[in-house]
Amino acid sequence: MTKILQSTPRGQITLPKAWRDQFSTNYFSAEVKKGQFILTPVEVRKFEAEDEWEFTEETKKDIEVAWAEHKAGKSIPLAKVMKEYGL
Repeated sequence: MTKILQSTPRGQITLPKAWRDQFSTNYFSAEVKKGQFILTPVEVRKFEAEDEWEFTEETKKDIEVAWAEHKAGKSIPLAKVMKEYGL
């Protein structure tokens, strides 16, 4: 299914409910590859204690890399990416 999504002034988008319902997570990794946004569901496991989560090792590594890039000023606001790629 293809949809045209509009971002808010802050660069946020809402995923269609039909898409969200396909996954048992509210966590997604996002990347830009070859001029496309790629969202991938992130698997998390819930502990018995309420509101505590554990990420898989692969996801932890992805988060560490993304956070380091963000702290180094390498992250790009969604609105800028959309403008750059004509989205």
